[in-house]
Amino acid sequence: MKKLFRHIALGLILVGIMASSCVKDEYSLQNMKTPEWDPNFAAPLINSRLTFWDILNDFDTTDIVIEDETQFLYLVYNSTAFSQTAEDLISIPDQNASASHNFSTGTIAVADSFVTTLVYTYNFNFPSSQVIDSIYLKSGSLNLSINSNFNLPAKIELKLPGTKQGQPFKETVYMNTPTGNQSIGLNNTKLIFNHSGGNNKLEMTFRVVLYGNGNPNQSPYNINISNSFYNVKFKAIYGYLGQLNFAMNEDTVKVKLYDNHFNGIINWQDPRYYLTATNYLGVPVQLTIDLLETKSTRPPFNTYQIVGAGIPNPWNILYPSFSQMGQGVKTLMYLDKNNSNIDAAYDIAPQQMNALISAVTNSSGPTQNFVFDTSRFTLDAKVELPLHGTAHNFTIVDTMDVNIGEDFKNSEYIDWILFKIYAENGFPIDAEIQIYFLDSGYNIVDSLLAPPQQLIHAATPGPAPDYIVTGKYKKMITTTIYNDRIAEYHRIKYAVVKAKMHTFNSGTQIVKIYSYYDLHVKIGAQVQMNFN
Repeated sequence: MKKLFRHIALGLILVGIMASSCVKDEYSLQNMKTPEWDPNFAAPLINSRLTFWDILNDFDTTDIVIEDETQFLYLVYNSTAFSQTAEDLISIPDQNASASHNFSTGTIAVADSFVTTLVYTYNFNFPSSQVIDSIYLKSGSLNLSINSNFNLPAKIELKLPGTKQGQPFKETVYMNTPTGNQSIGLNNTKLIFNHSGGNNKLEMTFRVVLYGNGNPNQSPYNINISNSFYNVKFKAIYGYLGQLNFAMNEDTVKVKLYDNHFNGIINWQDPRYYLTATNYLGVPVQLTIDLLETKSTRPPFNTYQIVGAGIPNPWNILYPSFSQMGQGVKTLMYLDKNNSNIDAAYDIAPQQMNALISAVTNSSGPTQNFVFDTSRFTLDAKVELPLHGTAHNFTIVDTMDVNIGEDFKNSEYIDWILFKIYAENGFPIDAEIQIYFLDSGYNIVDSLLAPPQQLIHAATPGPAPDYIVTGKYKKMITTTIYNDRIAEYHRIKYAVVKAKMHTFNSGTQIVKIYSYYDLHVKIGAQVQMNFN
């Protein structure tokens, strides 16, 4: 509704610009010398029929308007309250551990070997009490640093429970000196954990082979193996992922209808609010809605807390089963006037609807979970305002650059400009409109309509429940701008549009807005030139 009257107001501003442009172009000093020149000139300036969709095409670039099967209209404002992938939520810290082994050998003949095995159970550290059965890694490294007192060449074979590139995990380090280092890539690696005697146990088996080369036996030999997992990134995790708290910021849905609101109210008959959780995580999530409010960020500043039976606290979010891997499961919270006080919350003409929400996984305790790195949890908020209700003294004020002073440098040749404005209105809305012209210091130079007039008269709505208008209201007004006012127009830099709107019968009648309603505006100008 606001945008309709912005269009009308802007059109009225353009009238002044167009009329003055015509005067400057057609009535230059050179044209004045032409005998055929007529000092009184009349011309149509605007003849336009606007539907709601025409208005949206000109002014609406981000809001969404929904049209139902009856062509009834809804304003819709959306916001993504929260969106994170499992990779954002779960990080695997770098791991460090070491194992030592002492053993004795007899003399090892040349071309012969001695084999001993070190089995080390490593407690893999996860930050949130996770109990992991298996993890698939897409990247990362395992660094082995080996120190020994070997005087013989050696081979160290590492085995981990799991696979790498689809084959059993096995890596070999060859040592011709007592020390050795090797970095092992973990791309496309699967690690399997056991929970015997504790959680997240990773059994590492080191098979040590010493080769005889003629050097004397110096046993007992000892070996120390330090290992570190670092920069590990997962592709998938299976097991219990613990109680993770989501770092949600306060969500704000901007209700831009009220951005230029100055006074008055709209009583919405059926405002609605939706929160939709889309969960690709194979993990139960519980949300707590700590605050839900509307907020007016323009004077008079105000907030209104939304409460009601429609707000579940806590709110348990559905999650995909193992058979639904890769699929998103939606959970919806829906508020209207029947399960909350949202209708009263919109009486404060809010520019924002705010939600403060916290979330935790596995609130009921351990259960089997799964996630992929790309699995996402998203919370989307939507405000829906069906164009159904009443408005009283709903006043908007908007300032725009016009900078038309250049068009009035020859204003001394204009005695007056008469505007005739005809409006045929199919919307059930009245509008009193005034346009103020300002100089560079925002001082008022002039106003278009003196005094402000009810330019638009509401069409009469029909009976409930559809309230479809029964006819259009037609009105003609005239206004004249004389030379003493026009002479000041070279100072104009800005225009302030002020529109005060009511629904039918001074805002007491409920109305609905349909997409086929239209407004027909015709504006003509008559210019009287001055020969002297």
